[in-house]
Order: sequence, then structure tokens, then C-alpha cells
Amino acid sequence: SWLPPEYNLCQYTLRRWLDEIQVANLILNLLDGRTERTLGNTCCDMSVGEGDQEVSLEAPILQVFVAARGGRCGQSVDIANVNYASLGHFHADRCTSADLRDQIETVAAAGNWAIFCWHGVGKGTHAGYIDEAEHAKLIEYLGANSGRIWTAPMLAVAKHLKRFERGSGTGDQGQ
Repeated sequence: SWLPPEYNLCQYTLRRWLDEIQVANLILNLLDGRTERTLGNTCCDMSVGEGDQEVSLEAPILQVFVAARGGRCGQSVDIANVNYASLGHFHADRCTSADLRDQIETVAAAGNWAIFCWHGVGKGTHAGYIDEAEHAKLIEYLGANSGRIWTAPMLAVAKHLKRFERGSGTGDQGQ
């Protein structure tokens, strides 16, 4: 009910989605000069259209992006079996820093990759958000543990894993 029908991905065709992605990437390239990007899927959607017209975005995503967050699965990314079109992530809205630290420690112990998604930082940014003080505690924790927990943009991690898969990575980064 909150989404205008013209922005509902159920009303999109694959061509429209690709056209909008290409325009967005062109504008971003003009701003920052970068040509490689990752995708934070709109509302975690992995398809456009509906019914007989529904089309998966997995293949088109990999034609345009290095990787995509994909749907919320509540699991870490198994670095031995990565689906770059749909990495998955943990929902972090309204979580405490303690909750997130526990998840990070579990993921780190398994040697995997965690992606956290929240809609905003601080009250008033979105109905779903992480409290500013909790976010600050999380950032402090990650900084204090940077020697064993690698924190990086999704693009950097995905490119590192792809290099490692091809045998040219050193594998020297932490989790």
C-alpha cells in the first residue's frame, strides 16, 4: 500500500529494469568514475513481473554487477559456495550492537562473510533503523577487532573472493 504502482517491480519488464539500471550506472559513473558496482536489491526482490511474466534477475544481475545482496536469508555467505547474484544478508533493523556482535562472532568462527542490512541509522531516517548509539558501539567494536575481522565494501569483498577462486588471491584477509 505504501508503494506507488508504477514503482512496483511486479509491474516491471526485464527490459525496463535493465534500462533503469543502465541509466543509474551511467549517472553514478559520471559522478565517481567507477565502472564496477554491487547491487542492493530493492526490497530484496530477485524478480520482476508477476505470474506468467515473472522473470528472475539472477542472470541479468551478473551481466551488470560484480555481486548483489539478494534476499534476506538470515545466514552468512558461505565463501566456499558463493552465489554472487544473491549473496543474502542479515536483517539488522532495531538490532542492538550486542546482537550484531554475536552474529559477527558466529560468522567469523565459521570463516564466512556476513552482510547486514538496515534501512537507516538513527530515529527518523526510516521506520526500520538501528539506533545511533548502537551503531556507534558496533563501529567501535569492528575497529577494535580489525586485525581479525575484515570490514570492507561489498564490492571489495566480492572481488577478493573472485580473485581467490581463480587462484590469484593470497587469501591473507581475515573473515
